[in-house]
Amino acid sequence: MTVTVSQLCRLSVFSNGISIIAGRGGLNRPVNHVTVMEAPDFAEWVNGNEFILSTLYSFHNDIDLITDVVKQLAAKKIAALGIKINRFINEIPSPIISIADENNLPLFAVKREVKFREVISAISTEIINHQLSIIKDLNNRYEDLVSHILKGDNISTFIDLLGTDLRCSCLCISLSGEVLASHFNKENNPKNFIDHAMQAIGELKKDDTTYTRIKDFYLFPCLVQNKVMGYVVVAYQGKMDDRAFLLTRQMVSFLSIKLLEKHLLIETEQRMLASLVDEVLFRENTNEVKLRDRVKLLGLHPQEYHFVLILAFRNDTLDDILQISIRQWVSRLKNIFPESAVFLKGNEIIGIVSLPAKSPLLDKDVIKQNLLSLVQEGAAKPHGEVDLGYSFPVKEMCRLKECYEQARKAIGIGRAFMPQSNVFFYGDFLKEALILRGAGSHEYDLLIKQIIDPLKKYDQKYNTELYPTLEKCLCISSLEKVAQEMHIHISTLRYRLQRIHEITGVDYFTVQGKFLLNLAYIAETLSKYLSM
Repeated sequence: MTVTVSQLCRLSVFSNGISIIAGRGGLNRPVNHVTVMEAPDFAEWVNGNEFILSTLYSFHNDIDLITDVVKQLAAKKIAALGIKINRFINEIPSPIISIADENNLPLFAVKREVKFREVISAISTEIINHQLSIIKDLNNRYEDLVSHILKGDNISTFIDLLGTDLRCSCLCISLSGEVLASHFNKENNPKNFIDHAMQAIGELKKDDTTYTRIKDFYLFPCLVQNKVMGYVVVAYQGKMDDRAFLLTRQMVSFLSIKLLEKHLLIETEQRMLASLVDEVLFRENTNEVKLRDRVKLLGLHPQEYHFVLILAFRNDTLDDILQISIRQWVSRLKNIFPESAVFLKGNEIIGIVSLPAKSPLLDKDVIKQNLLSLVQEGAAKPHGEVDLGYSFPVKEMCRLKECYEQARKAIGIGRAFMPQSNVFFYGDFLKEALILRGAGSHEYDLLIKQIIDPLKKYDQKYNTELYPTLEKCLCISSLEKVAQEMHIHISTLRYRLQRIHEITGVDYFTVQGKFLLNLAYIAETLSKYLSM
């Protein structure tokens, strides 16, 4: 607690000549400074929480000026006002008393014989002694916290100490949204408290490295080398006093050390995990028994069938906001596929899923429906946050590398051919994947140069729509539907297809011609995927 006006009233200097005459409702106001006011513009330099002494020498002939200045001081939230009587004024004017009572501003009458220097000395000494007691208390706390660090106590120990001392609810939360430790008062509902705390964190500005107050929550970032490692959230009604604020900042510093320790452990685990993942998914391995042992180290108990799914974030980098949602995505995937190993690599969440032979999830359409529900639950709408790709199920663990490639290609090809979707099965793109095998070959490039490039150049030169027309005809089964969608007459559509024949030498209306045009269109569209 800070020094209040009420505490100062117990000093001997007050009992011997200073009496309160108004504003008793403000006796609990904190006092940070004591000063003397004599200049008419003094109120301009006031910050608040000052105990102000005055003889009103510059005001004693102008009651309106006195009244105006006291109103300004009350608006600045000073702690108290002491006016010496029988020096330049015989009594405190009634308008000043009224203003003090209206604003709960403690107003004191100071007897003539009381020396201001003695009052200033007494108040300053009380403030300094109070601040010294806070420093001593915090020093004792510091030594206590150091002992907890040296003993290796966990994060919950520090949060319990903070909550017990401040008699409030508080928690420590990681960037991923994981509640690492919490302390609740009896009157707080834990779930509601956590939900409201998460909402408050969501309102923080990105890269904010100072404490923030949102409603009844104080949010302190835990910083290591200017990087936010997590947050300490304290539910504190009203403004924190000096001791509570400094104690919390001190605790946050120690929690930053614990979060750094936790972060280093996680990094070590992730390096070990990455090594295992590399061996399972990215290296050729024909030893099935050894591979099954490696998968078990990832936390997965192998069943009869396995497939790989990838959840790819559309953001190039994982910023703090995206980091908070990663844990939720992983949790949702684990709920759908309980027997799975799910981990983050780069900007992808990779899942190795094992299923028993009779599992309904072996049906690709059932998997797709579950993943669509997952995406909708996560509000990743078309052109939204994530895309999901998944492979064929296989029996041999040695084929997991192949499954990973299938899942990655499913996302890449799916984004190129079905940008309105978010969930892609590799089996739906076998034709495109086969053509992709020829990427970079002379024949692949020749298809595009001989068929697609001339159409695009013609469109650019004459402002026509031959290539978009071909694209629609290859993607929609009926020419009548194509004409309706493009808002043109069917004869206009047939004329455009004839011009395509004349420019490319390939006739859409023959089986071989349509096949060749479709082949070229797929090769051109896949070039977008290859450039990603």
